[in-house]
Amino acid sequence: MTGKDQDCTIAPLWSANISLSPVVQGHAGFLNAFFKDPEVMAFSEGLRDDSAVARWIDDAQASFCTPGGGAWLISESSEANYLGYVSLMPADLGWGKELWLGCRLLPASWGQGIAAEACSLVLERAFSLCGTKSIAATLDPLNLPSRRLAHRLGFQEEGSYFPAAYDHPDGVYRIKKEQWHG
Repeated sequence: MTGKDQDCTIAPLWSANISLSPVVQGHAGFLNAFFKDPEVMAFSEGLRDDSAVARWIDDAQASFCTPGGGAWLISESSEANYLGYVSLMPADLGWGKELWLGCRLLPASWGQGIAAEACSLVLERAFSLCGTKSIAATLDPLNLPSRRLAHRLGFQEEGSYFPAAYDHPDGVYRIKKEQWHG
């Protein structure tokens, strides 16, 4: 079966330690504050106003229409407090439309393995259930923790991409289904 024939519905994901809830408009309160946090938005295009967050939520919800795609808020399994998000959203940055991994956490959650666990859950879903062949990510070269995580997950650096709002290029990383060790 192809990815389009697989069960790639909007559904929560979970592990022993974390839960991933599909992003919905009801998450706007958390996300409006989240995307205005300077520490969270370091290594990004900058802080987002409420209208930009509303557009991001719309894009996040639409990403579930792409096999393997989606966006989820991360929480600890036993808690209802959100820690951040993980996403696989379609975009065309010059190489054709493909899924791009994104993950951001509140600073109190950094360095605890939460990002690795959340990314692993969505990569496993995309590669094993949805037939995704390749996933990309762009990373600021100064964001060493994210670069280390990408390498641990199996991503390989392939080149660079120069975002419009930046004064330097991001590295482009990619992982193919056959490289996934999940």
